[in-house]
Amino acid sequence: DEHYRPPSSKSQKIKQTLTDTKTIFIACLLLLVGAALVVDIAQRRSGSIQSVPSPAPLKKDMPTMAAAALLEEEEEEEPEYLEETAPETIITEIEYENSTDEKYSDVGDEFKEDDTRDYGQDKFDCIGDRLENEKPLHPNEFICSEDFRFMFGLTADGALVWKNVEKNQEFIYHQGTVNDFYLLKADGTFTLYDENNNLLWNKMPYQPVQYTSKCLPSHNCPFLFLHNDGVLTIDYMDTNGMWLSYDTDIIYSMDSDDEGN
Repeated sequence: DEHYRPPSSKSQKIKQTLTDTKTIFIACLLLLVGAALVVDIAQRRSGSIQSVPSPAPLKKDMPTMAAAALLEEEEEEEPEYLEETAPETIITEIEYENSTDEKYSDVGDEFKEDDTRDYGQDKFDCIGDRLENEKPLHPNEFICSEDFRFMFGLTADGALVWKNVEKNQEFIYHQGTVNDFYLLKADGTFTLYDENNNLLWNKMPYQPVQYTSKCLPSHNCPFLFLHNDGVLTIDYMDTNGMWLSYDTDIIYSMDSDDEGN
């Protein structure tokens, strides 16, 4: 062809240089890859590469555990205390529906009629663990706790006392004479009378006490009840039919050898 011109020697040199450069680059790249593979194989054989364990999966109960931890921290916080105020009256309300309740059932076989007890030089009669209103106690007559560790009544010389038999402790409400007798009135008043029925001493409760006929099959209310822990209570029903039980030391504000009203 008359128009064809063979490439000049200059252009042929440029093409050859580019080809050689590409060949060298590829060869270097292959060498680098080969070297990396050799190093990796050598490290694996020597044990220098250790597998990294995958992180443990989150537990499903982790939010619950976190909440429990927060609750625990809240519980450890110092609580705020309100200033306590003493109530004007101390009262125990007893849910009571019928006279089969063990606490208010009739006195069982533990107390026999004219049950005489002997503690050292003292001999006295336990008439039960309860005393109905308008039922007199004479010298050496007592109501006793069911376990016979505590007693309330009149001593031989006419002292109205509460006693802890085991510890030989006593609390004297009032010192009378040998012919006096004690009476719990229907309005809850503690009284001592002489042999001629003259009132010698009385102590009224600061809380009104209601009279109820046959609140128990064999008891009218109010009545005194001496518990196995030594607490002497006056038990009765209010106008709404609710059973109430007061510690006599509190409702009467008793002091030893009290002068009464």
